[in-house]
Amino acid sequence: MNDFDKFKMNIFETYSFPRLVRTQSLEFFFIRGVNEARNFFEYWDGRLIEVLGYLVIYTDVQTNEQTNLIYLIEDDNKNFQEIIRYTKNFASEMCTTFTPLDMMSFTIQKTTVYQRGLDKQEIVDFIKKIVKQDIPKLFLDEIF
Repeated sequence: MNDFDKFKMNIFETYSFPRLVRTQSLEFFFIRGVNEARNFFEYWDGRLIEVLGYLVIYTDVQTNEQTNLIYLIEDDNKNFQEIIRYTKNFASEMCTTFTPLDMMSFTIQKTTVYQRGLDKQEIVDFIKKIVKQDIPKLFLDEIF
């Protein structure tokens, strides 16, 4: 059993999408499930939070075409349909193009990439492990 397995939950009260990276063309978000959402105040974060996957939004500035990628951490016990629905709704609110977001235009994939913490110099390699060849290198080179 790894560190991730010790803390897994299967049902969530809500979801959050903290941004890790933002460039002119690319945004990378964690998809997090949250329980006990009210157990939070100025000096204490007692929420139960689990990283469920990653959302990558990138826009080709030449064509103004937006691509949306959802990477879900593999787990047979998760309700992926609910996670995908909330993630698509969040992405539609973050849409940076002038055309309405096609809710069917998301690419959804499974990943086994999970990491407890990241140093600043590890961020690009972490993102590359997740997206592999799905995003042109040009967009990844913009990070830092």
